[in-house]
Amino acid sequence: MTDEYERPRKLYRVRTGFGLGVCHGIAEYFEFPAWLVQAAAIFFCLLTGVWPGVIAYFAAAFIMKPKPGYEYSYSYEPARHTQTSTAAGSWQDIKDIMARLDRRIQRMENVVTSREYDWERRLNR
Repeated sequence: MTDEYERPRKLYRVRTGFGLGVCHGIAEYFEFPAWLVQAAAIFFCLLTGVWPGVIAYFAAAFIMKPKPGYEYSYSYEPARHTQTSTAAGSWQDIKDIMARLDRRIQRMENVVTSREYDWERRLNR
């Protein structure tokens, strides 16, 4: 059961790690150790013959989306209501605001220029 503020988990391929990240993504989703899922995959390959397991692995890699580089989230940062008495303090406040805005713009650019965004846009046409 999910909390009203908790995001639902999604099944993704993990970008880091060995291979295409299918086993690590499944391990993350079900909260198992990655080595256990990898051992189960190897056992499955040996049990069914090598090719059915390899085909299943590549099919899962094709079906599963890669994990986004940045999770979409919105965090509300309340404005500081302290009044600064010096001009240097005011300039520092402005620099802090501009730095936060710059980081937000960089995150948006990373999302929009990613390959996954381009593929999603093309598929949704």
